[in-house]
Amino acid sequence: MSYKFSEDQSLENARQNSTQLYMQNVCPDTVTWDESFDYLTEVMNEDSHVRLEKYFTIITHTAHHHLDKVKNFCAEIEKIENRSGDVIDAHMYTGLTAMSESIGEHHDVCEVIFWQCIGQTEWTINRNDTYVMSPGDCIYIPKGMMHEVKSLSPRMGVSFGF
Repeated sequence: MSYKFSEDQSLENARQNSTQLYMQNVCPDTVTWDESFDYLTEVMNEDSHVRLEKYFTIITHTAHHHLDKVKNFCAEIEKIENRSGDVIDAHMYTGLTAMSESIGEHHDVCEVIFWQCIGQTEWTINRNDTYVMSPGDCIYIPKGMMHEVKSLSPRMGVSFGF
């Protein structure tokens, strides 16, 4: 991974000011459909928790254990916090249709960086700011900030909670 979150002053400013930050095409070497489907096979073989939602939505919670690109992404986030080890949650959201549903408007109990890997999603933050995420884009959401995600196409992305 060539992008260094720990060296991004705009990310540090967003974290200090508890504001969202949209980062366009900062991590273009994304997880592919083939890699994500291989990962889903591994998850099924080990009987890990998988959440299935309407319209072919699949949510998993162990991408950081199986996918090298996700492991590398986690390592970069760990540098922000100056911590090491398995301290970051990586949840993969896969939607096989444009109608795939997300979990609706919500807030998280931790900071989140979301990495759009495949397809497009529309993010609405605090019912006000809207961003269309494409492959390679990332968005930072502070702890407690309301947000909602809508699929615009078949898609896959990874949410990193830290």
